[in-house]
Amino acid sequence: MKKVKVSFSGLNDMLKFKNMGKRREEAINDCSNENFYKEANTNKISKELHPKFQHVVVEDIINEKWDCKTFVLKGDNCQLAPFKAGQFVNVYVEIDGVMVSRAYSISSSPKMALENEYRITVKAIREGLVSNYLLGTLDIGEKLLISGPSGNFTYNPLRDEQHIVGIAGGVGITPFYSLAQAIIDGDEDCLLTLFYGVNKEDDILFLEQFDDIVSKTNKVKVVYVVRDDEDTKYEYGLINKKLIDKYVVSNRVSFYICGPYKMYTHLNEELQKYNLPNKFFRYERVASKSIANGKKFTITVKKGNDYVKFKAYEYETIMTALYRAKIVIPSNCHSGTCGLCRTKLLSGEVIMDSDYRRKADVKYNYIHPCVTKPKSDLVIEIN
Repeated sequence: MKKVKVSFSGLNDMLKFKNMGKRREEAINDCSNENFYKEANTNKISKELHPKFQHVVVEDIINEKWDCKTFVLKGDNCQLAPFKAGQFVNVYVEIDGVMVSRAYSISSSPKMALENEYRITVKAIREGLVSNYLLGTLDIGEKLLISGPSGNFTYNPLRDEQHIVGIAGGVGITPFYSLAQAIIDGDEDCLLTLFYGVNKEDDILFLEQFDDIVSKTNKVKVVYVVRDDEDTKYEYGLINKKLIDKYVVSNRVSFYICGPYKMYTHLNEELQKYNLPNKFFRYERVASKSIANGKKFTITVKKGNDYVKFKAYEYETIMTALYRAKIVIPSNCHSGTCGLCRTKLLSGEVIMDSDYRRKADVKYNYIHPCVTKPKSDLVIEIN
């Protein structure tokens, strides 16, 4: 066997390599237990501006109507995140041992966030799981878990015309009330012509507050439209193009629509008459009444290798039926836009209140349970 000569420097390197593990261990043992990690300031600011969760306490409850309340929320040992008018927060509550959530538009001025205050306005909904819980059981001093502000139902001067035509139905007035306050506070530089549709005159929310805003600025105009009572000082009937054109002369407008599903079905045809690009239309759907009657269907949920079956009414969303069956899936907007509740439909027929799915999801049969109702027995798969 041929001998290999090793130079002194090579021998020294070999010895160093041989002792490397021992020396590393000695270095680790000699280190201080002090944590040297320091979070970057940008990360700290990001968490403050965009928190995933916020802890709040109910400071006050304002009775707006017999079936509607405004909850004044204060940060519980934390500073609430800023928001833009039109954004919402998810409210998380535990009902019958299941953590559920619902999205509610912030009805207060964005300026109030600097004073550590949000306001959400909640209206009773038949069979409304979270809304009825909040209205029936929540009291002053109680604590809640909410999300950070979210949503794109907000004025953007790079995308929108400066003149906003708002169309609200029922409790869908809340994001517009926030926007009107932001305009008068100088936080938003736009004009707002708001058409507010209600069934009866007594259903109008924030009437005095809007009258006060209108008296102080020419940037906000409110047109009240009462559907079921002709004998009022307000407009009568349904909001349509003819009525809008009576108050809005310019064609350079962006439409913002927030209300129940029935209002959308009526307005879709009316607003198409303007022949405007889609970017000039913003939609935010509020929860409709869930009718717990009619046909019952069986929903089978496949989760891994497990199968769970439960009943659902034809007029309720699959999300509501899932909550009742104590099956919780990720959700955020509850209007079909965020896509967090995206679920595979394996079999059965459904109907959707609104459809914001991607083309690929339509092709491969994915649905958004928050706005989808059964038309037959269903089999769905939750990842």
